[in-house]
Formats: sequence, C-alpha cells, structure tokens
Amino acid sequence: MRNPAIPEFHKVDSYDRLTDEKELLLMKMMGEFTSTVAKAAKAPQAQSYLRIISFRQVVSQSYYNVARVNNPDDPELTNQRIGLVKALQITLSNALNLLGVSAPESM
Repeated sequence: MRNPAIPEFHKVDSYDRLTDEKELLLMKMMGEFTSTVAKAAKAPQAQSYLRIISFRQVVSQSYYNVARVNNPDDPELTNQRIGLVKALQITLSNALNLLGVSAPESM
C-alpha cells in the first residue's frame, strides 16, 4: 500500500544530488553487492551472508535516522532519495533471498 504523502518515484539519468556521506556509502555498498556475495559464497559458513545483511541494515537504518527522504521543498532531491531507498530495498531483498528468507513488502 502506497503512502499518498510520499511522491511517486520517477527514474532519472543522474543521482548527483545524493552527496551525503551515508548516501554515498549506501551506493558504494550496493555497487559492491555482487562481488561481496561472490566472496561470501566461497566461505563455508552462512555467517558471511549474515554479516553482509546486518552491516547494510545498520548503515541503512542510520541513513533513515539522518536523512529526510521526503522533502516537499526539494522534489528533485526527494525523488533521488526515493530511488536510493528503492534500490536498497531490492538489494536487501536479494540478500535475504540468498538466505531463504522472504523480505516483507513494507515495514
């Protein structure tokens, strides 16, 4: 169920307004997800996957505590932040799927 107070996301060519340190870290972590999973797959324990997921969760939670994703005064930045949150949602869902856990649709 979509919250009507949050604007709909529209794909853009550039996410250059995402300059906060936590935004940059999240983008870096998501960009490294495939190689991180490949490295974890070589490890014999599932703990490697759990560390990946828990680290991403901690960083994303700290981002939500600092950043104002929905800023009606700056719709361009809001749209880019919604895109970041959607990408994070997909990445975390993929990580949970690797562990055989289904991701919730909403929190």
